[in-house]
Amino acid sequence: MNTANIFVELVVIGSGAAVWLGLLLATIFGFPLRWPEDDPGLVVAIPLLSVAYVLGVLVDRVADGLVGWVARRRGFASTEEHAKARVIVYTKAPILRDLFEYSRSRLRICRGWVLNSAILLVTFDAFALTRITTHRATAVVVGTLGFLLAAVAAVYGWRSLLRQEQRRLEQQRKLVA
Repeated sequence: MNTANIFVELVVIGSGAAVWLGLLLATIFGFPLRWPEDDPGLVVAIPLLSVAYVLGVLVDRVADGLVGWVARRRGFASTEEHAKARVIVYTKAPILRDLFEYSRSRLRICRGWVLNSAILLVTFDAFALTRITTHRATAVVVGTLGFLLAAVAAVYGWRSLLRQEQRRLEQQRKLVA
């Protein structure tokens, strides 16, 4: 997988983290949340992209620590068997390796958004309960349901991609071995 793909992947994960971090700061310090009236352009976009990237790295590492152990063994007798299967596919079949890496990228994005969605649910509700004055109950209900649905969708996506990856890895290992 090339570095541009990894960068984009981590920015996608980090963008969610930037939103929940912004909500958290707005809740704690009372910053108003509004879209800038003037177009800030690249002066703001580049630093925000950098922050999103760093947050993406952090969220990815935390999410991997929380659930990554499931991904390393599922469908294989041991972690070593899983690692051997990856080595075989990586060294003997570059086309399959690229397909595997694409699958891993989608899996990591879903895994990161499981964590992002859960934190967004909490931070949005905290923000709505402390900072929204009109239609507070509606905001809490809609926010809670929306972020809960996003979390469930991300968990479903992660689990289904994980099952598919493990099946494909075992098939590909047998094919190239």
